[in-house]
Amino acid sequence: MDIVQPFLEHVKGNTWCIVTKRSRIPLFKLEGGRVVLIDSGISTTDRGGIFSLLAQNALTVAAVLTSHAHVDHIGNHKALQKEQGSKLYMTLFDAAISENPLYAQAYFYGINYRNVIKYTATYLCHADYLIRPEDEFIDIEGARFKILRLPGHTAEHLGFVTPDSVAYLADALLSDHVLESVRIPYCISCALDLDTKNRIGKMKYDRYIVAHNGVYENISALVKRNIDNILSKVDIIYKIADHYMSMEQILAKTCAALGIRTDSIYKISSSEQSVRVYMEYLIEEGRLVQRANNGIIEYIRTDCT
Repeated sequence: MDIVQPFLEHVKGNTWCIVTKRSRIPLFKLEGGRVVLIDSGISTTDRGGIFSLLAQNALTVAAVLTSHAHVDHIGNHKALQKEQGSKLYMTLFDAAISENPLYAQAYFYGINYRNVIKYTATYLCHADYLIRPEDEFIDIEGARFKILRLPGHTAEHLGFVTPDSVAYLADALLSDHVLESVRIPYCISCALDLDTKNRIGKMKYDRYIVAHNGVYENISALVKRNIDNILSKVDIIYKIADHYMSMEQILAKTCAALGIRTDSIYKISSSEQSVRVYMEYLIEEGRLVQRANNGIIEYIRTDCT
């Protein structure tokens, strides 16, 4: 889908999406031209188009609900807060990451603190309201949004259901075309991520929005494809570890098997983060064991010991 400028897409009732090249950003219309956004897109590519679209439609962002504090989801929070007085809602975990570069470094595996400061300078922000673990709903100017707890992609990843029974799942699921292009989906816990995906498969809402990138009436088939995708990558790593190997050896073979570029430090570092998470899942499941050997941690399948 080749999109030059963001545009508004109607989903149901007062629920719309801002459609950009990379994502769908839910927008719920309140009274008097005021709206609630769920996430705000990436600053480098989305900001100008999003602000122009809001101005063209005489819309003011009253509040922004946050699914998680990744750069492509909070990139315009700071600008909306400053220019439109938008109130920012975040979990305590994401509020800390969004405000302090030292906490933000937790999301930037393999990148030093000085570069994190440079990278986050345009979008670090201060949350106006904290979403606490016991909260079930958020009320904004007469509209009630249900909170969905969807951990796995990140520690406190959230979804939200609009008053129109439209569930925004953010990055808890990926659309088919993204699944085809992403070599190894990112998560911080395979066990949590798989549990969340299974719970999503049992949900009953009228529409579902996936941040990257689609709107669905029935989500069950997509849930299965997402689960199968993760398990297939887990299985690839499992089959590789047929003798004692270091993390670096397993990573190199996984990159080769999945066609991941190895001429980029960023690609290798981000892939290592994901491969480690998948290996931890295999250890948790009792399918992989580890040992210390002359200062090196080595791994092997349990059926090869």
